[in-house]
Amino acid sequence: MSLPAMSGAEPWMGSYRPRVPSPRLDEPFTALDNELKEEIRALVLELHKKFRTTTVLVTHDRQEAFAMADRIAVMRDGRVMRQGARDEMAAHLGNKEGEA
Repeated sequence: MSLPAMSGAEPWMGSYRPRVPSPRLDEPFTALDNELKEEIRALVLELHKKFRTTTVLVTHDRQEAFAMADRIAVMRDGRVMRQGARDEMAAHLGNKEGEA
């Protein structure tokens, strides 16, 4: 899709940006060796901070979730069991399923 050539395109793009979906990363690091995994995680975090966008990371790796996320949601059978800030969720580490 090309943008129309016009003066004031930046305000038009500002109204367009909210309609762009957030990136969703579904188990993106699973098949990587540990060295490459750490390198790519750092790159993803750098890009996330640079572009200031919400990114959804799906993982079964608790360490990965806590290393990458500001907020965490624990799901089971397609339902959110618990969600909150990383530090808040760390207080519930003893409960594997994230239930109260």
